[in-house]
Amino acid sequence: NRRLVETGLRLFDLVVLLAAWPVAHLALSWRNGTPGFFSFEHDALELAVIVLAWLGASWLTRVYDVYRTRPIATEIWRMVHSLLLTGVAAATTGFIDGTPKRALVTSFLGIALVFLLASRLLLRLSARVARRRGFNTRYFAVVGSGELAEDVVETVGSHAEWGYAFAGYVLEDDVPSLTCDEPVLGRLRELGSILENQVIDE
Repeated sequence: NRRLVETGLRLFDLVVLLAAWPVAHLALSWRNGTPGFFSFEHDALELAVIVLAWLGASWLTRVYDVYRTRPIATEIWRMVHSLLLTGVAAATTGFIDGTPKRALVTSFLGIALVFLLASRLLLRLSARVARRRGFNTRYFAVVGSGELAEDVVETVGSHAEWGYAFAGYVLEDDVPSLTCDEPVLGRLRELGSILENQVIDE
């Protein structure tokens, strides 16, 4: 499921980037008051470089990491970093065909950034709303007991937008049973059977 979502997101981002290039052409032409010119055949090199550069840069900067419990600023910074590397790669095509592309690449970066940020904000908002309503829920267990274990449960439980539900405690073998009403899945020595019989994601 996670790989399917990641692959879909990669493809969506590539479509956004490829769409941003002709839009950048049009924006630059409108600003300069000149007729715009774009064709996939004429710009095939730039489009290929953009795709390959984004795939490599997004892998290096870990754009498609898991952000369920991380602030959106982390994801945005990685996207910006990856986009800048992609822009540098696209600009180098000017040395190959002898056509300066600084203004075009600058326009492309601005448009692509707006498109990518808008898509991420919409995705984050949709995911938060869905998780608060009980969709895409992941179940977690806590090994141990005491104040530290209770703090973990309380902290995670206070962030409904993360989409986590507490399954129960897994107690150490040498500690007494809990006196509270919190669910207990079993003992540490029973961890194998607990994982087989319970739905636990974390």
